[in-house]
Amino acid sequence: MKQSLVEYLFGKSVDINERVKYYLDKIGKINLSTYSPQKMIIPSFSNKTEQHKWEMEQIRRTRHGFNGICGMMYMYTYFWKMKSKNGGLISPEFRRCNAEFFSLIESCLYGESHLYPNNTGKGVILGGRRRWGKSYSLANAMYCAAIHNPYSEIGFTSKTEEDMKKFMNDVLKTGYNNLPSFLRAASMAGNSASRLELAKKIRDKDGRLRRARKVGSRTAKAELVLHRASVSGR
Repeated sequence: MKQSLVEYLFGKSVDINERVKYYLDKIGKINLSTYSPQKMIIPSFSNKTEQHKWEMEQIRRTRHGFNGICGMMYMYTYFWKMKSKNGGLISPEFRRCNAEFFSLIESCLYGESHLYPNNTGKGVILGGRRRWGKSYSLANAMYCAAIHNPYSEIGFTSKTEEDMKKFMNDVLKTGYNNLPSFLRAASMAGNSASRLELAKKIRDKDGRLRRARKVGSRTAKAELVLHRASVSGR
């Protein structure tokens, strides 16, 4: 017997109405539509220790979330930039659909989120209208996944090579290049229009060359440093 898409995605026969009700009930438990993000102002610090503590907390929030929004949404709301149609850079608008989308992705990467059950081992199929901001949302999700998952490689594709390179240069690298320094992972000098490798060559304590990636201030602990990730077009 032919397997339905729902059965394939959930691994068993599922009443679709029950699944819809489940997610609507979960979404109804939070009030993201009234969330009012504040403008992110990087404070002045009296010493390096104070600065390091604040930066490490911001990095933690981009993984674990804060105040009812998940980590990817925190990065997108407070630090990600996109190009304006009129020129210059703007911050994304806060949209509930983005918060739910990022929470769903995180449930596939890390397990149960505050909105969705454990979906590890599954993927997301996203459908939506044009001009919704899917490209910038996906670029933000890709970058967050890269910096928080050691030695990962994230690929993307598009209908043409030209469109793929446009996404890399106009969308992903726009967000990456305009992050504050403590969130902008070092990238390899040899990156191309279709690849962004978040690493750099250093020498370890034994003098051997290796690639390392750093997100955080200069005083970040070693476990936050010695791993790398890459994003590439296919």
